[in-house]
Amino acid sequence: MPSAANEVSQAKALLGWGVEDPHYTNWRTRVKAWAQTNAVVGKRAAGIVLWRQFKTQALATVGLSASGKALIENGAPAIKKSAETALDKVLQDVLKKARDTEWNHAIA
Repeated sequence: MPSAANEVSQAKALLGWGVEDPHYTNWRTRVKAWAQTNAVVGKRAAGIVLWRQFKTQALATVGLSASGKALIENGAPAIKKSAETALDKVLQDVLKKARDTEWNHAIA
């Protein structure tokens, strides 16, 4: 079974980001800001409607590769599902890192 870090790396690669990709870093910062503004702290806590809005915003945010966006919007059903799962995994990782950062700042 792959580790969580490997799953996130694979998800990022499927969506068209490379290792240490500055486009990903900029996208993540923008997505995190939207999540904070709209009180999205996790997938379960967000609920179905807010999570869909979050994903829609993430797809529209500058920095998502055109190939990743195309897989989600126009891919064959199996590929589309894999790309959507990858986006979910990456978004959950963004939120986890945001929570970890807040926790570390609170401790400091």
